[in-house]
Amino acid sequence: MLSFGRNLKIVILCLGFLAAHAQPGEPSVESMKAALPALAGRARLVALLDLANRTESASPQEALAYAEEGLALAIQQGDREKEAAFLTSTAYCSGQSGDYSKAIDYGRRALALSTQLGDKERMAKAHNAMAITYTFIGSYSQALDEAIESLRLREALGLEKAVTQSMNLIGVVYHNSGQYGQAIEYYEQILRRIAQRPDTRRLILTRLNIGFSQFKMGRLDDALKNHLAAFALSRETKDDSYLAYNYMNLGMTYSELRRFDQARENLRLARAQYGKFNHRHGLVQVLNATARMHLLSGSFAKGIPIAQEAAALAKVINTRDELKRSYELISELHEKMGDTAAAFRAFKQAMEIKDSIYTIQESNTIAESTMKIVTIRKDNEIEALKKERVISSLQLERNRYFLAVLV
Repeated sequence: MLSFGRNLKIVILCLGFLAAHAQPGEPSVESMKAALPALAGRARLVALLDLANRTESASPQEALAYAEEGLALAIQQGDREKEAAFLTSTAYCSGQSGDYSKAIDYGRRALALSTQLGDKERMAKAHNAMAITYTFIGSYSQALDEAIESLRLREALGLEKAVTQSMNLIGVVYHNSGQYGQAIEYYEQILRRIAQRPDTRRLILTRLNIGFSQFKMGRLDDALKNHLAAFALSRETKDDSYLAYNYMNLGMTYSELRRFDQARENLRLARAQYGKFNHRHGLVQVLNATARMHLLSGSFAKGIPIAQEAAALAKVINTRDELKRSYELISELHEKMGDTAAAFRAFKQAMEIKDSIYTIQESNTIAESTMKIVTIRKDNEIEALKKERVISSLQLERNRYFLAVLV
């Protein structure tokens, strides 16, 4: 199994939350932006929500500005339904922008208000937003709880597209916790649903996610096929929703295949795309991926400042998993250059981060979370969603670390 595959986490865009693109006959985002200054009152409120939903995948910080203005306006107008909607959008966009504490806070507020209003669809969206944020910060047991609740509500409401979003997120949680086979099972369920109800954007995302799980399993040829298929479909349909994620997946896969020219170009394009929209979590990941490419290609000196840049940004947005990976890369690169003292310092930092992930996020839930089954019924079918081993890999790695120290 690939060392890099064990550590790099799913990027922001793969999660696929509420992003909406113009349907035939709908105004474009640009035309809506142009019309916004002339709008006031209820019309402006509706336009702000539409813009937030339509831009949150490609440009979360821009969407966040729309959501925050809309939230203030909804409160001013006493529109509690729109207030709940803007709270959810603010939660999602804050998470995408790396402000995780704000994302959780607004997600909880959105859930509380939606519950008070009895709006189950909005409740499901709030659960989904929090699940995404918990996934980013490595709290997988909490992420799975939120994703399962979102799926339960959406199944009960018969919301087919939203159901696939929740299933995708459950796959992402399993993927990030190291259960790649389990993740692929969920992604393949989505493919079967897409075959019955075609959805090009969802197909692109699902191909990318399957390819990423295959990459982590070391199935590089299969991963490359899925990534290239997703890229071709994206070009064919002119849908760039997941372009940065696609470039990064291709870059990582080419790196492991030692096709460094192609890896370098795809990672450059991924970094440019993430930078364009200030996707800070994605930037951390592509920086780590680039440092990994330099490690594999033997250009160790070039890799160190890139991994250090990734570590600095990971600290700012408080993504501990990526910070741990940055320190691991710094350690490996220094070791290759013969600087054992610097390598040990970085390794020690990585171990401290690993231990903090365990202590802060999972210590109170390991006993009850290693084997929990939640059953969801739909159309007389029962689907068991297992939490088994969601965090067992974290526990095992921690135990191994302490054993190594004792020895």
